[in-house]
Amino acid sequence: MLSIRYYAKSRKVRGYSNPVSLMNASMDRGRAAAVVIQENPGMSRKDHALRAFRAADILRWTKAKYAAILDREMQKLEGRPFMPTDYRIAGIGCEAFPPRAKTLLRRLCTVENAASAALTAHGWAARNFGRYGRANNPRGRN
Repeated sequence: MLSIRYYAKSRKVRGYSNPVSLMNASMDRGRAAAVVIQENPGMSRKDHALRAFRAADILRWTKAKYAAILDREMQKLEGRPFMPTDYRIAGIGCEAFPPRAKTLLRRLCTVENAASAALTAHGWAARNFGRYGRANNPRGRN
């Protein structure tokens, strides 16, 4: 299960002076992988790979839904699909959209950020499990 709270939670990570979240843009993928392995010692390499695949599915769905809403709302406003040059405001695309659509677009952005963080962290953890997992996985599960 993809929990936005888990990936948004700030935590103290070695190498950073302030607490950071997995959704933080400055968090590199190696450290993100180390964090998810440390915080989930019972997960195997396969578990991390399955979580990464699930996050990729959610990411694809979220991007498609986001694009569909942008197109639908621009169609209502100007009678044409949304174009990249129409993008004016981060997250919501256009200030003229109705409040309900803007709220939905913001939520989709949050889910997209969490899914992207999960894909990066778990995907990198699955690929480099031996590097980060040995010390944190006493049972030796791969």
